[in-house]
Amino acid sequence: MKTMTKLSLMLLIMVLAMSTGLMALPTFYSGGSGTSGDPYRIANLTDLEDLSTTTNHWGKYFIQTADINAAATSTWNSNGAGGYYGFSSIGTQAIKFTGTYDGDGHT
Repeated sequence: MKTMTKLSLMLLIMVLAMSTGLMALPTFYSGGSGTSGDPYRIANLTDLEDLSTTTNHWGKYFIQTADINAAATSTWNSNGAGGYYGFSSIGTQAIKFTGTYDGDGHT
């Protein structure tokens, strides 16, 4: 009986932790898992910015699910001389983007 009570208490704690998000799995972008059958979904500027800075995802699969207005990025990333170069591209000279990005007809 004592073992059953301990087990019930442990299960209750796990259920509570999961329902409050304490044990939630990390999510990336607006969904997806980065595979060819379930590409990461890029639906907004935050998703796009996260992609441009998450180098360990640059070999994964992506699909854009909405048009994204990136006009707000024009003042991002100072060039140090009073100008800006805007949104950082996906990939660099040192770390290439080797994944697949399907724009799905979106801009």
